[in-house]
Amino acid sequence: MPQTDLYGNRLSTESAAARDAHDRAVTLFLGGNYGAEAGFAEAVEADPGFALGHAGRARARMMGGDMAGARAALAEAQALGGDARETRHIAAMAALLAGRPAETRAIVAEHVREHPRDAMAAQLCTNVFGLIGFSGEVGREAALLAYTAWLLPHYGEDWWMQSMHALSLCEVGRIGESQTLMARSLAVNPRNANGAHFKAHAHYEAGETAEGRAYLSGWLAEYDRRSVLHGHLAWHCALWALADDDAPAMWALFDDAIGPGAGHSLPINVLTDSASLLFRAEVAGVPVGPERWAALSDYAARHFATPGQSFADMHAALAHAMAGEGERLARLAEADRGFAADLVRPVARAWAAVARQDWGSALEALLPVLAESERIGGSRAQRDLLELTLVLVLLRLGRADEARRMLALRRPRIAERPPLGGPGLTGTRRESRHAAWRLFCGAALSASATKPSKACPKPRKPLLNLAFPTHSMFPFSRPARIVTPRDDAKRRRSGGCEMIRSELIQKIADENPHLYQRDVERIVNTIFEEIIDAMARGDRVELRGFGAFSVKKRDARTGRNPRTGESVEVEEKHVPFFKTGKLLRDRLNGKE
Repeated sequence: MPQTDLYGNRLSTESAAARDAHDRAVTLFLGGNYGAEAGFAEAVEADPGFALGHAGRARARMMGGDMAGARAALAEAQALGGDARETRHIAAMAALLAGRPAETRAIVAEHVREHPRDAMAAQLCTNVFGLIGFSGEVGREAALLAYTAWLLPHYGEDWWMQSMHALSLCEVGRIGESQTLMARSLAVNPRNANGAHFKAHAHYEAGETAEGRAYLSGWLAEYDRRSVLHGHLAWHCALWALADDDAPAMWALFDDAIGPGAGHSLPINVLTDSASLLFRAEVAGVPVGPERWAALSDYAARHFATPGQSFADMHAALAHAMAGEGERLARLAEADRGFAADLVRPVARAWAAVARQDWGSALEALLPVLAESERIGGSRAQRDLLELTLVLVLLRLGRADEARRMLALRRPRIAERPPLGGPGLTGTRRESRHAAWRLFCGAALSASATKPSKACPKPRKPLLNLAFPTHSMFPFSRPARIVTPRDDAKRRRSGGCEMIRSELIQKIADENPHLYQRDVERIVNTIFEEIIDAMARGDRVELRGFGAFSVKKRDARTGRNPRTGESVEVEEKHVPFFKTGKLLRDRLNGKE
């Protein structure tokens, strides 16, 4: 008699062994675990006439990157046929393998209305890498949420559907609901890699770096590295390592599981995860050898030679730009194929402008893209690459206020705790500037430099070489006055309340325990050095709310010696001038 699968769908096989093998394979596949292809192979070995066993094997081979094997398995399924449900299920797989995503999505939409618990068909439209996620449509995140919300009641307490809907919630900013539902899912199946993955996204969106890194690192240690998500989960861990200023751990993950040739990820994950991580590292001040960009550009040219997968194309453009491969980049800058080709073209031009330090052109190309960047695909965490690039460009153009406002409006999670850099400074001027920017402006971007290579014939300058911004949030409870040692002695004798440099350093260190005191001292010294250097150039330095330093010129003149009354020639000179800001004046007069 016919069997039913674990979701209650009628199967065309009468073999209990084939059914059991099929159910095990479906569980492995939906959980992102290794072994699904072998499970489906076992099912068709038990019953060679089991059409959905062959269809499942085709799908598993697709996810393993074996397209020739997938076509062979699908041909077997099509030849066998089945009832109406199985026939339409196989038709969806055939359209997907043939590269017709819009047709596949339409088939799935019709199919799940009648068979919502056909999970292997329904999953084609779930996830940010599914047919809705890569639709190139405005509002795709809302569409994904609507899709999984409609399916959820049909699955009850099923761990897989709960994890899919939890991600949909996370991507529209409903983090608390996502975490609650994900906990329920993982309680049923703690080895659900999709669940662990989406839990990592919730930690990322909540800014929970320590919690996310601890959870996912422990989970990943027991995950078969041959599984499809191993490399991508390692990418999440590497982002948190970068946020913790743990470059050795980041590189260990990159070289072991993320980069080209390192693991068993699909080419799209290898390319996108590698490009994103390398660029974030560059911006955070971690040196990235040009040979890494060259290798990634070569990988992109091999696996994505023809434009069409817009999410991959965007990252390929970044790899080509940073490797100095202008001809490869030009193909993407002129591409007209892909679900978001109209966005890939300006992004490619923006990457090219960033690589040659043309910040104005980069901004011009990037701004229109951000208005509808969700169309490019991927998760919010992955599209943060574009947000951080915009911050980089604005800072290099001297528009720090605009950069902070942009982050606060578009990605407040980053503005509150940037996923880049960290407190472990090595004492260089560049890194002190990096920490000063974090402390006063809430961003975590700093300089980076690379050596020239054959792949990059012209040396690239540091991506970001921040001088101290010409404004300050002035985080002190009262205005600080810097005094000389002589003033300090006078203060102590008279019982006054001036603040000296060492007290200022101590106060900042006390209010920022995540920074070492020696690093705070470097920060303070850098700030003063930058003010002095700017004034020596004749520049005006404004610290919003505190005041403005400027230089006034005094012409040469004839003066008189006050003791002798003799005439003396006084040379031309420049003298510093300070004008108090409103916040300082108000506090001095008790108005705040």
